[in-house]
Amino acid sequence: MKKMIRMGLVLLGCQILAGAVFADYITGYVWDWESDYMPNMLLSTPANPAADSEGSAGVWTYAYNVNDASTATIRNTGSSIMQVGLKNGTSYVWSQNPPATYSTAAYFRATPSTSTMALIPGPDVDVNAQLCQLIWTAPIAATIKISGDIVNIGTTGNGILWYLDAYQSGAYTGLSSGSVGNLGTTAVDVTISVSQGDQIIFSADANGGSAGDLSEYNVTYEIVPEPASVGFLGIGACGILLLRRLSRS
Repeated sequence: MKKMIRMGLVLLGCQILAGAVFADYITGYVWDWESDYMPNMLLSTPANPAADSEGSAGVWTYAYNVNDASTATIRNTGSSIMQVGLKNGTSYVWSQNPPATYSTAAYFRATPSTSTMALIPGPDVDVNAQLCQLIWTAPIAATIKISGDIVNIGTTGNGILWYLDAYQSGAYTGLSSGSVGNLGTTAVDVTISVSQGDQIIFSADANGGSAGDLSEYNVTYEIVPEPASVGFLGIGACGILLLRRLSRS
């Protein structure tokens, strides 16, 4: 009888703990667009969209949009993927039409030597700004905590407007927004449940003029552990402790 109980507890503990290990990607994994993308910089042709550090394809996309930013739907409908541009000294540049004059287009600048990436929105064209957009596509279903800082490292511009939106079930929803002045910093703290394939879209707007408006998006996307996962992990640990007690009796 004891042998059967022990075997049952072994199976229960192994299944639950194996599930917890499998859930590492789901319960505590952190996406950071800079650290995720830097290995991609070693490729002869960096990818866009790009994978995350776990190898899930198409997680990060660098995009632009020429629509007015008045609503979540307008500023995200028709987003276009940026093309890999020129290597400029120690940096790589993605823009709307490389090798365009970057002062007339939204673009990203990546510098592997300092492990930094900057977003630069394009100037206003008539009433439309060229939004610089970073799109995260959920590779799994989970609850995500989006937190960190948006830092404007420019010294000569007029700052940026920024927007954080979600695309779920065919609809766009605004999650948070604000502005950042020269050398300013603003915090982001949003928690949202996503399904696989949902998108979180960060947009940087020129705020009337884009000269000097370089901004760093120092924000991470972290999976929030579900209460059930924590409970199962506790059950598995208790099972193993009970097994050890029985084995000594």
